[in-house]
Amino acid sequence: MIFDNLFSKDTKLKYKTVKEYANTAKENPQKIYPEIEKFIGLMDNKNNILKWTAIDIIGYCAKMDIDKKIDPIMNKIIKRLNCGKMVTAAHAISSLTDIALGKPEYRNKIINGILKTEEYKYDTEKCHYILMGKVIMAFDKLLNIIGKNKNVIMFLERQTESINKLNKTKAEKLIKKMNKSCGFSG
Repeated sequence: MIFDNLFSKDTKLKYKTVKEYANTAKENPQKIYPEIEKFIGLMDNKNNILKWTAIDIIGYCAKMDIDKKIDPIMNKIIKRLNCGKMVTAAHAISSLTDIALGKPEYRNKIINGILKTEEYKYDTEKCHYILMGKVIMAFDKLLNIIGKNKNVIMFLERQTESINKLNKTKAEKLIKKMNKSCGFSG
């Protein structure tokens, strides 16, 4: 993979390279980590595909970040949750979930940041519902980490009252899962 191909005028080559980098980072982050600073630089790119891919790759590489190159941009990724754009926020949720799994020192900050997504405004109500579903899925992935976090439980309980049936069902299932794994009864 050639990083400069991400800026090619040949869109097929550009997006093929995007896909290759994302897949490699997901499966073998150690191969991409040496270039992590380049992807950190792409977080502000005007091209949304490059921006979203960079956000994803940063998350995938978090468990490899022994040099703490991701640490200085944690707030920047968390701020992406409140950008008003559903797709960018969804990528940030996914990335932050991976970072929470790979960088224990940021778990509380990430969980609190993701919880605030419920308060933020997005383009439409449907976008908001989609993101609440992403948040529920993130907490499912972080189940062993969140334990009996009361704020997460309260969020999930609010989602069981959602008019969005899918989110309601996801929240109910996750609460049951939490009850089994954490012995919580609420």
